Amino acid sequence: MKSKQLQKLQAVWYKRLSESGFEDIEDEKGNLKSWSTHNDKASSSLQKKAKAEYYRLAGQYLYDKDFSLFKDGSYRIAWMLHCEGLSHKEIGALMMLSEDKIRYRIRKMRTLFFKSG
Repeated sequence: MKSKQLQKLQAVWYKRLSESGFEDIEDEKGNLKSWSTHNDKASSSLQKKAKAEYYRLAGQYLYDKDFSLFKDGSYRIAWMLHCEGLSHKEIGALMMLSEDKIRYRIRKMRTLFFKSG
């Protein structure tokens, strides 16, 4: 429990901050508030475009890249499912592999594919 002195001091400073136009991103319990602004929407639109471009490129790599570099055909299957937007967990369940193994394979292919263009 906060002391009376601390509560008074906080009230003074919160008032000063509020008057200066400061908007706290946390509520009184310390949890993050969530709200949408114009910048958030623009950023969200940009993120959607970037994600769509990533999956478009990833899908193209399914046909353009040499999967024989990897030790077995499961890498190509994992990449194909990744290109369809499935999560590592979903891919792992379908392929009966751990999520960590899928994450490792996707990361390995992504690094190789995107470095080589």
